[in-house]
Amino acid sequence: MEALINDRVDFVRLLLENGVSMGNFLTIGRLEELYNTGKGPPDTLFYVVRDVVKIRDRYRYQLSHIGLTIEKLMGNAYKSSYTTEPFRSKYVIYRNKLKKLRKQNQDSIRNSLASVSFATPLTNPDNLVTDAVLAAYSGNRALNHHILWRSRRDNPASNFGLIQPPKLSAMQETVIDIENESLCSDTEKDVDDFKYPFNELLIWAVLTKRQEMALCMWQHGEEAMAKVGFIYCELSAVKVT
Repeated sequence: MEALINDRVDFVRLLLENGVSMGNFLTIGRLEELYNTGKGPPDTLFYVVRDVVKIRDRYRYQLSHIGLTIEKLMGNAYKSSYTTEPFRSKYVIYRNKLKKLRKQNQDSIRNSLASVSFATPLTNPDNLVTDAVLAAYSGNRALNHHILWRSRRDNPASNFGLIQPPKLSAMQETVIDIENESLCSDTEKDVDDFKYPFNELLIWAVLTKRQEMALCMWQHGEEAMAKVGFIYCELSAVKVT
């Protein structure tokens, strides 16, 4: 995940050559998080999406909106899978899982804070559950504890009377996040979310102007020759905007 976010194409190639299954890796949550990382080269995706959907404060890209954007860029000559009824049904299930996890994390945070008699109450404990938490529904207990620890660390007002955990380096924190699959994994899924995961990553790379990554996804993906024209059209459309 970090390799994709940080556009480390060589490392992504190495992982693929060593047998990493992109089908198992790429979930709806992970793909949506890739669109919302805020990292990578400058792109005009936001402005195109803004023409398709109403943008509010703290807006996060949704795959259905990405689908509408793709259709707009292609002149409505292309039907995105993200706007089809089967995908929408799958997406509703995904969003419901996110809401359930958010409530569980909120309850866990409230209960933990309430159990510490010397802890200073927070103005709004719900703020501890950020949009990043919305993207994680692994059901991983270690992840829940890690999120709770991070919330205490980042909110000094809640730390009075609490025993501080040992400090971790930035690298160690990154390892914890990856090990706990904090960016949208679904450890219980029986069927891959996407039939052609490389195709989904190819579209993401094109729309976010990661051209080397797009080439990598095309080389490793399915139906390679059919995608040549698609890549060209997508890149041309994005450049025009």
